[in-house]
Amino acid sequence: MDDEWAELSYRDSLWTADGTPVGDVSASTEHYHVFQPADIIDYEAQALEQYSDAVRPKGYVRESSDGRKLTVYTDLDGLEVEPFDGDIYELGKRTSHAHTGMHGLHHDIGAVRVICTNGMVSFDAEKHFSQTHSEPLNYALFEHAYDSIVSGVADVEDRIQAAADQELVNRDEALLVLTDLGIDAYLPVDDPLDTLRDALETELDAYQDQPTLYDTYNAATRALTHADGMDADNRTRGLEQAARLLDREGDVPDATELGRRAVEHRVDQYTADAEIDPYWDGEEETLQTLIEAHGDGG
Repeated sequence: MDDEWAELSYRDSLWTADGTPVGDVSASTEHYHVFQPADIIDYEAQALEQYSDAVRPKGYVRESSDGRKLTVYTDLDGLEVEPFDGDIYELGKRTSHAHTGMHGLHHDIGAVRVICTNGMVSFDAEKHFSQTHSEPLNYALFEHAYDSIVSGVADVEDRIQAAADQELVNRDEALLVLTDLGIDAYLPVDDPLDTLRDALETELDAYQDQPTLYDTYNAATRALTHADGMDADNRTRGLEQAARLLDREGDVPDATELGRRAVEHRVDQYTADAEIDPYWDGEEETLQTLIEAHGDGG
């Protein structure tokens, strides 16, 4: 294989300061603008400055080892919601960027649950802002994202309360919903179902048989943020999936429909593969009970 680089007039390669290649993009500034990490961080600070009297920002910056990905986490200490007594969330933002020739810059608004420091995720599709590299770095989006956080406190509280009013049939159905979202696939443990079940039981009262969407969401984020050896990218993707329990196209999803769909998908897996391993002893009987609970029993 020839190690020589070929020069193409219509393509540019991107390199970090230490000489590491990180991307192959269009040479035309009409089609690709380079976003420097320092500029992104500077824009974050400028956009936050107008709220310096009201909030105390804290967070960190993470750059991938190859230099092509940047993530900025910002918690806005002092900007909180408390949907239930003692259950406090600090609002914040995750800004992510990558030079890969395809990805752009993304602002995701979310919250950190103070009681157990579950990871910050976006759970409102209407408050996700992004731009591609086809335009210069847009400072207005940074301002707009932070404006949306400060003005959206009541929206976050309402969404959490709405999710707490949506109940699944039982704990087994909550587990099926979590596996249907693929949360188990992100956990670096030998038995992810046990990890999810333990997290769910931690979130529930001893006599609470019907988990809400809010309980199930918190169980997912607890498992993802407390698993040892968790890869950062897998955690982020897992948290994004978990956020679907609180947001479907801008609304809190219907728990009955989520549960029904998860049960049907699991039944379909059994139908397609007679040798499938059950998630737990007696799962087939559980599925029949859940089918009957949804009014689909024969």
